[in-house]
Amino acid sequence: MYEPKCRIPTIKEYEGIVRRLKELSIRRPVIEHVFPLTVCITGCRISECLLLSTTDIDENNLVVYMPTLKHRSIHKRTIPIPGWYIAILHQYIIMNGIGDKLFNISRTQGWRYVKRITGYNPHAFRHALGMYMLFKGYDPETVRRILGHGSWRLVSYYVSRVGIDISKRTPLEYI
Repeated sequence: MYEPKCRIPTIKEYEGIVRRLKELSIRRPVIEHVFPLTVCITGCRISECLLLSTTDIDENNLVVYMPTLKHRSIHKRTIPIPGWYIAILHQYIIMNGIGDKLFNISRTQGWRYVKRITGYNPHAFRHALGMYMLFKGYDPETVRRILGHGSWRLVSYYVSRVGIDISKRTPLEYI
């Protein structure tokens, strides 16, 4: 079974980190807060987050069109975002005079912002978001697509970590 190389926050820790980053970003929408928040709530890779532009944010549908870099051709995957994140982004863009590119920093600086404020390797939040989505009832295929995983190996790891017994879940319960 696959085992990630980085330490991953628990569901409870993940919720706490997102709440804290949300509060910090509302009080002071600076890159040191908004960049780690974006990494946490989208599960994106640092390099993908650095490519985000204002045109990648769809306020009406509450999604981010995230550039996906680990495939043969760059395409964008659709990631749902909460409405409160849009409000934070608006403040961040206005207060910091952001043009097209949301985060004009280096990969190393982005990594440091996330690590400093959360205590976790930024890549851990890809895994944390995957497990959180499963915990909240998302189906494994949706999780795989949102995170842009090419194989089921990681998703099956998330399922085992969250402890979902998919043999006891049937869509027929909802009829």
